[in-house]
Amino acid sequence: HGTLGVLGGFFLVMIIYAALKSSCPFIYVNSGNEYVFSGELYPGNIIKNAQETDYLPLPALKEKDGALNIQITNELLEIQHTDEAVLEIVDHPHSVSVAMDPSGNLYTIASPEAPLKAIADDHHNIISQVAESDGQWATFDTHMEHSENKRKIDLWFNNTNERTSGKLLLSVKNSLWLDYAMGKFYEEFGDYFPKFQEDRQSISLEEAYQWREDQSLPLSVYVNTGNGWVLQHTLYAVGPLKFQELVLPIDLSGLGDNPLKVRLETGFMFWELDKVAIDYSDNLHVQKTQVFPYSAIDNYQRNVRKHLQTPDRIYLTQTEVGDWVEIKYQSPPKQSEKRTIFLRNKGYY
Repeated sequence: HGTLGVLGGFFLVMIIYAALKSSCPFIYVNSGNEYVFSGELYPGNIIKNAQETDYLPLPALKEKDGALNIQITNELLEIQHTDEAVLEIVDHPHSVSVAMDPSGNLYTIASPEAPLKAIADDHHNIISQVAESDGQWATFDTHMEHSENKRKIDLWFNNTNERTSGKLLLSVKNSLWLDYAMGKFYEEFGDYFPKFQEDRQSISLEEAYQWREDQSLPLSVYVNTGNGWVLQHTLYAVGPLKFQELVLPIDLSGLGDNPLKVRLETGFMFWELDKVAIDYSDNLHVQKTQVFPYSAIDNYQRNVRKHLQTPDRIYLTQTEVGDWVEIKYQSPPKQSEKRTIFLRNKGYY
């Protein structure tokens, strides 16, 4: 098991995180010279019967000796069940970048535009926090005199193309505060918590969604095209340790030449927003290739490759802190100028 190359600042975050809560699996990727932390798998999927497929971008993953190698680890107090770990490799021109929505649909990004204005909770100008990925971000923590637990950010974008659709780009993550709050909530169950958790394993995906919404956990995305705010997307979880880049298709029907107004809303300090932009360009055709593992050796020297190829509920289960698996994929021939890689993953913890 190779040494994991991680910056010292990340270790500090991990110390804080370990003190707060257990976690979904961590993923590290081979960047050519070392393994670097790249995010968390199937974040928020704690119910066996309500699993969803997750798509994690892996910008640091590089080919080495014809292979693409990743590691999945259990580093905190959790039992993790991974059902699928398949690469989706997208080759595309240099002129565009590629992003996925939460359902795994691909979009090309050619001309992203920063918002003209960003106002938190009707009064606070936060354009400097969300216009660029520069170490500043918005935290949905505005002080308010009433007891409303939700916070919002309103965004205004240029609209000169008279398009009926656009692509909203977000760099977001959950907060460590959210994990802390959820940990405190679960502590209130005391000795009853194992029974509570066991009972929840059989609830449906719809019930799981509704429970999260009742607690104001998701990030809700509204669009105002002149006839009031309309909910277009709900983001449920991406994990708290690394900002994730994703795209959301936006319906602009009826907008005409009015300014585009977008609202992001969530519970107090539950999410963090690093950057937001809009792109009106047409989607280009890109080549996507699925690549399945050819080797997956865990710390017990077992080859668990078959557990990770299809979502068949035959899991790689990591029960102990320190468990890891190294997964290898054959790198396919490049079919265009640039390559972007995503990990399609599924499981629960």
